[in-house]
Amino acid sequence: MTLVRRRLGGLRALTGVLVALACALVLLPASAAAAEPAAAGDRGIVQLSKTPAAKVGAGEKAPARANASWVCNRQVTYPGPYYVDFTCTVYSGAIRAYVVCSDGAVFYSGTMYAGATYQMRGTCGPPWTVSTSGEQSLW
Repeated sequence: MTLVRRRLGGLRALTGVLVALACALVLLPASAAAAEPAAAGDRGIVQLSKTPAAKVGAGEKAPARANASWVCNRQVTYPGPYYVDFTCTVYSGAIRAYVVCSDGAVFYSGTMYAGATYQMRGTCGPPWTVSTSGEQSLW
């Protein structure tokens, strides 16, 4: 009889552990999806979205250029500033965004090619803040 009780007790404990793991697996992705794309402690540049840009004209091609052509808006949020949001539309060539942090660390985005609008977030801290941010023409 005690052997049966021990096995039942062990099964109850195992069932409790399995239920706790199942709850963690269900709740963890939901909380991770609700979090901001780049948490305050993460550092670097994360691409948030990419959408095709509007065409130049019906049947028209963009004029050839030696350098890239783009428009970027940057938004810095205070207090901090711990991060900067980029929205960039690239019309020709290719560019990359960069963030320089107060500790001297420099982070670059991936290559942004012509024909799309990109949204990114560059994060330095806390405790470090964004010193400088911008874009570079690659070609």
